[in-house]
Amino acid sequence: MGRALRLPANNTMLSFAGMEVGEGKDFAIEEFLDSVGAFIGPVYLYLIMLFKPVVSVNDYRLLFGALALPAIITLIVLGKAYKKFPQPEKFASKPQFKSLNQPNKALLVYAFGISMFALGFIDFPIITMHIAQLGLVSTADLPLLYAYSMLIGAFSTLIFGYLYDWLGLKTLVIPALLSAGFSYFVFGNRSLGLIMLGITLWGIGMGAQESLMESVIGTIVPSENRAFGFGIFDIIFGISWFLGSWISGILYDHSITLMIVFSIGTQLLAIPCYLFVAWKNKI
Repeated sequence: MGRALRLPANNTMLSFAGMEVGEGKDFAIEEFLDSVGAFIGPVYLYLIMLFKPVVSVNDYRLLFGALALPAIITLIVLGKAYKKFPQPEKFASKPQFKSLNQPNKALLVYAFGISMFALGFIDFPIITMHIAQLGLVSTADLPLLYAYSMLIGAFSTLIFGYLYDWLGLKTLVIPALLSAGFSYFVFGNRSLGLIMLGITLWGIGMGAQESLMESVIGTIVPSENRAFGFGIFDIIFGISWFLGSWISGILYDHSITLMIVFSIGTQLLAIPCYLFVAWKNKI
């Protein structure tokens, strides 16, 4: 619920600022900072655990309590941002492309592409569980794998965000092709080196694709409907990711090979959708 309340408003304000600096660059910087935070968070808790190993429920309470500090800092910065920019919609100008209040086939195809990517993009807890079962990494070090993927995502989103302002929606094809095969490297072998390659590709997909998808919404939806547009985007992405992770979990118990095929196949289905929308709207 916190994510549902926060993200559409957050992305809408960012899209208004994007009118000044470029949609791709705008969301790239935001996703970079978000990924850096997602990297620092697990490392922050990992360092606390080094000094105080988790042996009881009270130790977990200490870890969650430690997260109050970044939460308080967030609220302070948000208050200062509101004071300085009380009406961020003033950054916005007239949209360049067709909008969601004028539905067309291209937008429906784009929504289908988003859902296919999310459906095949296996959630990281399944990756963590698999690596833990293989015994290749100690339980205490598992959070560092997620932190590493977030660090990769942080830098990849900067690269692809800047490319979006240059190449348009076609940019989505590059990280889609790069990340589609991550499941093969993570789940298809027992080599830690190849698994780390898979996690690297996962980080690229997570960082680049999510920020680029949001950039497209900011580009094609007019300011008066943008918060609603981002809400629809999150509904499609969230439900598809939930269903995909659920299906992947079931397949994992029956056939890892089928899970890999499902993951790669659904992600690749998104690519022709992106190309169609780019051609149709000349983005």
